[in-house]
Formats: sequence, structure tokens, C-alpha cells
Amino acid sequence: MNTVGVAAALAAIVSAGMVAGSGTAAADEGTAWASVTGGRERVQFFVHASAQCNTKYLATINGAVVAQDEFYQRFGGLKTVPAPVGNPWVKVVVYCDTPGDVDTLNATVFDGPVAVGPANPSLDALDDALAGAGSSQLRTDPTRP
Repeated sequence: MNTVGVAAALAAIVSAGMVAGSGTAAADEGTAWASVTGGRERVQFFVHASAQCNTKYLATINGAVVAQDEFYQRFGGLKTVPAPVGNPWVKVVVYCDTPGDVDTLNATVFDGPVAVGPANPSLDALDDALAGAGSSQLRTDPTRP
């Protein structure tokens, strides 16, 4: 597939609303934050630690725990956790610990709806072709590895 073909395919995908949405809860550098991205049957979490939220986090989709882990770096770093889902919109909440209470995940760093698209083997094949051609930044599903 040539560059013009790839561009046309991507334009059609975007105009058809096939690319899922994302959200970010962010504040100043001293505050923990999470970026949550919806893809095709997946949700990806980027959770950034801070002095206020530096030990562990927990993520839920529609109330069910889908990710729980410790941060590898005390004051920063991003961690990605894909989670399979099957609904067009899901409610995502990401919690983390607070100083002096590392056993309770009571600080909310993201709380909101995230769009999740249906499975699409054709678009997955396009993503694989783009990655194979060194153009993975053009992929249609940002949650694919």
C-alpha cells in the first residue's frame, strides 16, 4: 500500500468515527495524573506517579478492577496496562494511594467515560502493515502493542 492509499484509508477511518477517544486528568507536576485511551476492545492507562501518589494505583472499568500495580519509579514514570472490554462506552476510574496511607487507594486521578470501539480485523491488519512499514505512529488503534 502506498502513502496515498494509507492516507486515504486513515481519512476514511477518522471520518467514519472509527478511532476511539481518550481523556486525561492532569494538574501541576506535583500531582499524580492518568491518561486513559480507548481503542478497539481495549483501554490503555498511563498513570504518572508524584509525591502525592507514589506507591501504587488501581484502575476500574465499570466498577470491576482491571489493573492494580505498584509504580516502578517513586516520582514519575508511565505504566501502560491494556484491558479488554466489550462496550461502546465504559466508565473508567483510576485511584492511587496518598502519603501516610499507602494501604488505601483513595485519591482519584481519573474518573470519566471512555469510548471503546468494536473489534475490526481489517483495521488490525492495516495497523500491522503500518507498523511493519515503520509508520506505527499512523495506526488506527492507539492501544495496540
